[in-house]
Amino acid sequence: MKIAMYNLTTTCRFGGVETFVWEASRELARRGEQVHILGGKGGRREEIPNVPVHVFAFWDRRRIPDLGRRFRKLLERLSMGREAMALLRREKYDILHIHKPFDLPLGVWARRKAGSRLILGSHGTDFFAGDRLFVSGVDAAVSCSRFNASLLTARYGLEPEVIYNGFNPERFQPGEAPEPGIRERLGFSPSDFVLVYAGRLIGLKGVKFLLRAVTRVREDLPLKVLIVGGGEEEGSLRGLCRELALEKKVVFTGFVPHAEIPAYLRCADLAVYPSLADEAFGLSICEAMACGLPVVATRVGGIPELIEDGKTGFLVEPRDEAALADRIERVLGDPGEAKEIGPRAAARVRELFTWEKVGGRLLRVYRGVLDAAQGALPPAEKAPRKPPAREAEKRA
Repeated sequence: MKIAMYNLTTTCRFGGVETFVWEASRELARRGEQVHILGGKGGRREEIPNVPVHVFAFWDRRRIPDLGRRFRKLLERLSMGREAMALLRREKYDILHIHKPFDLPLGVWARRKAGSRLILGSHGTDFFAGDRLFVSGVDAAVSCSRFNASLLTARYGLEPEVIYNGFNPERFQPGEAPEPGIRERLGFSPSDFVLVYAGRLIGLKGVKFLLRAVTRVREDLPLKVLIVGGGEEEGSLRGLCRELALEKKVVFTGFVPHAEIPAYLRCADLAVYPSLADEAFGLSICEAMACGLPVVATRVGGIPELIEDGKTGFLVEPRDEAALADRIERVLGDPGEAKEIGPRAAARVRELFTWEKVGGRLLRVYRGVLDAAQGALPPAEKAPRKPPAREAEKRA
C-alpha cells in the first residue's frame, strides 16, 4: 500500500499533530507499508528508515493579509498544495491522509486527478467557511478521541473511526529515579515537591492558571514548578511569574527535543495540565502517565477519555485555580495515593495508547477504503462506519 501522510506543519513545527504524523508513519513503515511524508519547508526533520520526506514552499501565514486566523491558515495550506500537486499526481498514492480540514480542497483534487482514496484525520477544530462543500469527496474519517469525533459528526455528518494518539513505550516509561544530577542542575533540592508541565506554551493550554494556583498552595509545602517547552506565551508567563513573585519557584526550560522530555518528567513528583478547552486528546498527558507520574488535568475535550478520575489521575474544572490548588495539595499530601496512581496510569496508557496500536487501527481503515473502492459502490458510500465505543476499546 502506498500512503501519503500530508500535513504542512509536520516538518515545520512541534505539537501533537506533528508527532502523530512522524510516529504513525514510522509504525506503518515498520509493518512494511510504503509511506511518504509531505510537509512544508522548515527546520524539523526526523530520519525514518524507508520513509521519504518531501517538502514544499508555502506562504507563511504571517505574510498573508490578516482577514482572520483561519483565512490565513487556509491560504497557507493552499499555497503548499499548489506546490505539491505535481508529486501527488505523479506518485498516485493509494491513500492520501490529510490531518486538517484546511487540506480538503487539495485532497479532493488529488482524489479526482490521481485516484487516491482520501482520509480526513481530525485532531482539533480547524473548520473554515465552505469546508462542507468538499466533504462528499472523503472516503473515511478518523478522529483522535470520541469528543473530537462528535465535532466532525456535527459539522459534516461523518462518523469517524476513533483512533487515539499513541506514545513510544520504549522512550516514555517509569524510571526508578531521575537521571543523576538533573534535579540539582535545575535548582531543585531533594526535599522539593516538583510539579511539571510539558507542552506548548500557548493560551489554550492554561499554564497561567497553574501559576496562579501555585500561589494558593499552602506555603509549608516546598513546591517548585518545572515548565518544559516553548511557545508564544513564554514571555507573558515569565512576566506573570514576576508579578506573582514566583521567580524562585518556577523554572522554564524553553524548547526541549521530544526525545529528552522523559528525563524532565521523571524528575517531577506530579504533572499538571490545566487546558482550557478543545483538547482533542492530550498526547503530553499520555506521555506523563506513561512515565508513571500522577497527573492532574482539566475536564475538557478528550482528556476524560484518557484519565479515569481518581483511578489513573485526577480531573478538575478548567479555570478553577482554587480547585486546582486543592487537588495539588491533596496529591502531594498523600504520597501513598500518588504511588498507587502512577503505576495504574502507566499500565492504562500502555494497554490502550501505543503507536503499534495506532498503526493497526489505521491499516484497518485504509484497507476498508481500498476494498470499498474495488466494489460496486463508490468508496465514500462503502467507507467503514464508526463502531460502538466499547467495541472499539475491546479491539484495542
